[in-house]
Amino acid sequence: QGTLTVSTALHAPPQRPSLSTPEQPTPAHELLISVMDTGPGIPPEMKEKIFEPFYSTKKGGTGLGLATVDRIICNHMGRIAVDVEPGHGTTMRIHLPFLHASSADRGDG
Repeated sequence: QGTLTVSTALHAPPQRPSLSTPEQPTPAHELLISVMDTGPGIPPEMKEKIFEPFYSTKKGGTGLGLATVDRIICNHMGRIAVDVEPGHGTTMRIHLPFLHASSADRGDG
């Protein structure tokens, strides 16, 4: 038993133009989605493995859930961060950049 909380926010990270490249621009703004639970938390030795395909701690688990989530986020130029407080829960923060569609993508160019 426990509580699962999901929240969203608009986030404006500090600008770092020197790190920006045409292939991976630094977003001016991003969407932050936080998922928090009040469970036992993830042991430190497992934290590095949870996004690996086929890694599961659950009987009958496929280990594809978080691996799929991670791949989808990466494909959208985002990132996911995991904060664990053992015995008090886990918070996963998903950062997704706002990408501006070109006029060709919008169909008006």
